[in-house]
Amino acid sequence: MWLVLRQAWWSFRVHEGSLLSGAVAFYALLALAPFGVIAVSVAGWVLGAEAAQGELTSQLEVFIGGDTARFLTKVVDRASQRSSGAFATTFSILFLIFASTRLFWMLRAALNHVWGVRSKHPPGFRGVAWKVLQRRLIAFGMVGVLGASLVAAALVKAGISAIGAYFGGVPFVWRVLDAFASIGFLTLVVALIYRWLPDARIAWRDVFAGAFGTSVLATFGSWLIGHYVARVRPASMYGAAGSLVVLLLWVYYTAQIFFFGAELTAAWALHNGDGIEPLPHATRVVASEQHPIFEGYDVPAISPEEENARASSVPPTSERPPEPGEADA
Repeated sequence: MWLVLRQAWWSFRVHEGSLLSGAVAFYALLALAPFGVIAVSVAGWVLGAEAAQGELTSQLEVFIGGDTARFLTKVVDRASQRSSGAFATTFSILFLIFASTRLFWMLRAALNHVWGVRSKHPPGFRGVAWKVLQRRLIAFGMVGVLGASLVAAALVKAGISAIGAYFGGVPFVWRVLDAFASIGFLTLVVALIYRWLPDARIAWRDVFAGAFGTSVLATFGSWLIGHYVARVRPASMYGAAGSLVVLLLWVYYTAQIFFFGAELTAAWALHNGDGIEPLPHATRVVASEQHPIFEGYDVPAISPEEENARASSVPPTSERPPEPGEADA
């Protein structure tokens, strides 16, 4: 396990996980309101609109504090209001779909970079159009999955509360059960993203191992951030923009945990699982640097000299035949 953690940490630094997290944080902030509208709408079919919005607020309060959670809920509520006119309404719906799926589009590109795969460009305009449509559908499906997970989490939480009220007992026990249920749902969502979003295939057992570690780190870290925000109230330093700053910090931290979890999943699959294979429409990206931790494992890596030689289509000096006159020298 120590070897897996070392490799995951080293790979996270090599792949600039902090830089990727900053980019994803921007797209996440852009997509928060549209995603919240779609997720609450999906959950509202089962729970009702007000109950779904209340559940979203209560879940967010645990991680980002009450003020920031209420701020985000107001943003989602305003975004869900219908504009006047057919054109404005159509434009609003299209923007909701575009912004909510753009986040998953960015996550796919980042996971491809982290896992060392690259999508091939299909020939012809029809192939490119179908590929773009397919990716959008997958991304939109992920939004629906997150909305469904919100419904499931609300139902499980209500069930645990009802059981606790009926049987009584120690409230701490029911809070622990609620926390385990939240980790379980988050593990399922992260596993689905790791499995279906990138242009690579990884075994389910390897996916769940990495997704579970990611969920534990994300839940524990978000819980610490929530308590820090509730006690210190750093938003007061930024005035009206305080809630947005707290939200940005929380999203940035969560993105870093997500990408570290992706590195953890890749390291686990390499050392204890079946590895990561590119899909038929993708190819593996050859690494240009090899760390000593990879010794003894079948990891595609080449030296910088070999990489430069491949780029110039000239074999390395140790492999190419001698030029005329070199043998005599």
